[in-house]
Amino acid sequence: MARLIKWWRAIERFEPGFHAAEKAEIEAALALVFPDCRTAWAAFRDAVAEGRIATDAAIILCNAHEVREAALMADAMGGLAPTKFAPLQ
Repeated sequence: MARLIKWWRAIERFEPGFHAAEKAEIEAALALVFPDCRTAWAAFRDAVAEGRIATDAAIILCNAHEVREAALMADAMGGLAPTKFAPLQ
């Protein structure tokens, strides 16, 4: 239960900033402006499905999202927290 509470606290503290960063990154990649993060991710999903975004750019955005998700869970992950993702090339 303590780890779950730590995770919730991390979400409350950092998620708004992460959403703002992701929205800005997607806006830059698609050269569009969105009202919120959810709308930006929906547009990103559509751009990927329709081939309107370069694969490299899409992978970088997805990786950044997953790194942020891992950061939110770090305190709750215990011994798994120092696990690192392989570098993208």
